[in-house]
Amino acid sequence: MSKLIFSKKTTVFFTLFVLLLSLYGCNEDEKESYTIYKAGLYENEIKIENILNIPEEVHFDKICVKIKGECWKNIETLEFPYHNEEVCLILPTQFTLEQLQKVDRQNKDICGYWPATSNNPSALVATLDDIIAYNGEKKVGRIYLSNSATDLSSLKKIFIYYQYTNEPFTLIGSNSSFYYSECSFEKGWNAFAYINPEIDNDLGKARCTTSIPIDFNLCWFFEPWVY
Repeated sequence: MSKLIFSKKTTVFFTLFVLLLSLYGCNEDEKESYTIYKAGLYENEIKIENILNIPEEVHFDKICVKIKGECWKNIETLEFPYHNEEVCLILPTQFTLEQLQKVDRQNKDICGYWPATSNNPSALVATLDDIIAYNGEKKVGRIYLSNSATDLSSLKKIFIYYQYTNEPFTLIGSNSSFYYSECSFEKGWNAFAYINPEIDNDLGKARCTTSIPIDFNLCWFFEPWVY
């Protein structure tokens, strides 16, 4: 009798264990399927796929990108394989304070990144440079995230870039070319945008913001240009 009870308990326990594993697996699958890349970025990953405007004669097999930091110096050069017409850039999240760059250029400090005013003087940043496509060791072009053309306009109106910060900060101010609006960076990697003035405002200045409008149809583009 006791053996029978033990057997039933074992069966019930095993069934519950399998059920829990199944639910955990479903949750993991749901988590994976609901990963949302905001302007190409999810946490420290940039997913690049469905690249437009690649000429038929152009081929590339890897992507290289530099991370710039203290006084515009190169912190690191990253390399990723381009396979099945896509690539995922995994960006570092650990930097020393000495590697990072001052946020703004207050007191005419040209080693600061932003020509604006930050509300957090202790914040420091690292910035992703141009995303360059290579065929072997040969540079073949640049890849960037912008809006797709419409029937009304073929102009690129928004351009997306990426920056890391070790502490949150918000930018305010303007200069002859840009003004900063809803431009707040959280700890970690952030996407920010420059939006051309002809569709965003009548100031004659591009808007810089981390509040990227959802009405833009953002796409990855190839440009056969290398500086």
